[in-house]
Amino acid sequence: MRRFLLILLLFVPPSLSVCAQDQPQPEPLAHIGPAVRAPVPIVAPEAEMPQEAHLKRQTGICLIAMVVDAQVMPQNPRVIRCTDPVFVLNSMDAVQKYRFKPAIRIADGQPVPVMITIEINFSHENGPVAKEPPTKVNYAFLSPPGTTSVGPDANGIYPLSKQLEAPQMTDFVSKGFGTAAMAFPDGVGCQVLLTLNKKGKPADAQVLDCDKAPLYQPAAESLLKSKYTPAKLNGKEVPVRMIVHLMYEGFVAKKKVDAGSPAAPSKP
Repeated sequence: MRRFLLILLLFVPPSLSVCAQDQPQPEPLAHIGPAVRAPVPIVAPEAEMPQEAHLKRQTGICLIAMVVDAQVMPQNPRVIRCTDPVFVLNSMDAVQKYRFKPAIRIADGQPVPVMITIEINFSHENGPVAKEPPTKVNYAFLSPPGTTSVGPDANGIYPLSKQLEAPQMTDFVSKGFGTAAMAFPDGVGCQVLLTLNKKGKPADAQVLDCDKAPLYQPAAESLLKSKYTPAKLNGKEVPVRMIVHLMYEGFVAKKKVDAGSPAAPSKP
C-alpha cells in the first residue's frame, strides 16, 4: 500500500502541470490611442452617497482604475485615490455595475481589453458638483538652496534659517493642485521657492521641481492663494524667502496630515 501511494504521488504533479498549461492565457491589455478606440459606457449608475457623508454634507471624489475586457465586463477594479475612505465602498459598488460598448482595435474591428480610469463624484442633491476635491497636504518649510548667510539680502528679505521663528501655513487653498495630484497613485509633490512679506502674504512663487508635470502650475498658484503666519526674528515680523516642500496626501497614503499641519521642517 505504501508503494502504491508513493507511485500516485509521483504521477500527480505531471498531470496537474498539464492541466495548468491547457488553461487559456489572458489576452494582453491594449492601449487606447490611434490604434484602439476607447470603450463607451452604456450603463453607468450613480454611486450612492454614503449615509455618513450625507449627514455631514461632505462631498468627495474617487478615482477607480479597472479593466474592461473584450466581453465588455469590468474586471479587477482598484482605488487609485479617494478624498476620504468613506466613499470607497460605494464607488467600488457603482463601477462594478458599469457596462460598455467594447474597446475596438481599428485595424480589424475586434474588441480588445483595455485599462480605464473612472472618476466618481459625490455631491448632494441640489448642491454643486465638487470641481476641486477636498485636499490634504503635508508640507515643510526649508532653507533656500545655496544659503550661506542668515542675514537679509539687499531687499531686506531673510533666508529661512534656525535664527528665525518659522512661519506656519494656516490655510491651504488648492487651485487645481488636488485635482492634478489625484490622478497619481503614489504620494506626489513639489519644491517651490516662496517669499512671505512681514504680514505673511506670499509672493514670487518659483517652482523648482515637481514629481509630475501637471503639478507645476497649480502648486505655484495654490501656494500664492494660501494663508501663512509671518516669520519672526527676536519677536519681530520679518520677510522671508524659503522652499515649500508640498506633498499631496490622499487617504491611501500611509500618513494623513490636514492642511495647516506641517511636517517637521528641516533647517540649517
